[in-house]
Amino acid sequence: MSLLFENWKNLLDDVYLMTNFKDFHGHSVSTLKIGHDKSWSENLLTALANLKDYDYVFLMMEDMFLTNQLDDTEIKRIFNEFCNLDGDFLTLMSEPKGSEPSFNKSIRRIPETSLYRPTTTASLWKISTLINFLVPGESAWEFE
Repeated sequence: MSLLFENWKNLLDDVYLMTNFKDFHGHSVSTLKIGHDKSWSENLLTALANLKDYDYVFLMMEDMFLTNQLDDTEIKRIFNEFCNLDGDFLTLMSEPKGSEPSFNKSIRRIPETSLYRPTTTASLWKISTLINFLVPGESAWEFE
């Protein structure tokens, strides 16, 4: 968590950490305790059920580390444009590459035939869309 807060100085809104049973104390993080482990997708569905007040969620997996400083202003600008477009999914990763006509200089459509098109690695999801993509029993690798 320290790399996240060091490299993203002004995190967007609320920060949640999904765990099975343990609490996390530090920074301004709230813990989403989901109980006994099921599948990756069912665990995520349980966590998302606790975020009823939100339309979007930015996801980072436990094996993703921010190693460089993020430009808060640019991230907020991109996220706001994406939400204003009523977007469903936005990844901050450079792969897969967007190749279809761009909506603007920051947001490009990823072709439907691209491998790893949906991802939970540094990605902003409309929660309703993410829920529709999740298949109970599915692992993170099967999802991607």
